[in-house]
Amino acid sequence: MYSQEWEAEEYHQYIEYLQGQGLLAPGVETLELQALQGATGLKALRVSVKLPDAPSKGSASANNQSTKVAETLRAS
Repeated sequence: MYSQEWEAEEYHQYIEYLQGQGLLAPGVETLELQALQGATGLKALRVSVKLPDAPSKGSASANNQSTKVAETLRAS
């Protein structure tokens, strides 16, 4: 979620890096969020995380992939 264009540009850099690492699927969806009390003009970027062998939600493989994405972001 972001409100300024420079934030989106920064997020796109992270996303492109993670896509290059094979952790995120290609493509990015830009969304305009509904106004909230005291917050208007919010946008969001939606990406898909690549999961090996499409594990079920909450499985060890899904959790490991999420951990790998977080570790990769911290290291960059």
